[in-house]
Amino acid sequence: FATIVWSLPERNPMLNLPLSAVERRIGPQTSAAVHLALSMGQPGVLDDTLKAIGFTDVSVQAVPASRRAASVDTMLQTMRGGPAAETIGLLPEAQRDEAWGEVEAELRRYQRPDGIEVPGELLFGVGDELAHLAENLQKSHRT
Repeated sequence: FATIVWSLPERNPMLNLPLSAVERRIGPQTSAAVHLALSMGQPGVLDDTLKAIGFTDVSVQAVPASRRAASVDTMLQTMRGGPAAETIGLLPEAQRDEAWGEVEAELRRYQRPDGIEVPGELLFGVGDELAHLAENLQKSHRT
């Protein structure tokens, strides 16, 4: 079995910048899709979850997942069509432009002469599902 989840928020600015901009204005947004997407990234959570559901020989490795674009404007356009838009959409309409401006200013830190590269990190988790499958087979034969 293999799965990929987002790592820590601070290692994923594309997701975290909009979430932080919103939370500074209206407080924690634990129901936001982006927050949920980042919830498995805390140390040990993916590992423990895979073990808890019956996988053995579990291994979790961090994998770089940078995003590149020709410009900050292009990156913002991409963000406005994805989960960041949903997150910023949690704000009252009067606060959205200011929040996008804040995200844009932060993105400029990642600008390079040849475009923009925003770092990111995924966690790649693997586990042997033999124990999990054996348990399910035993349960199915009991019923």
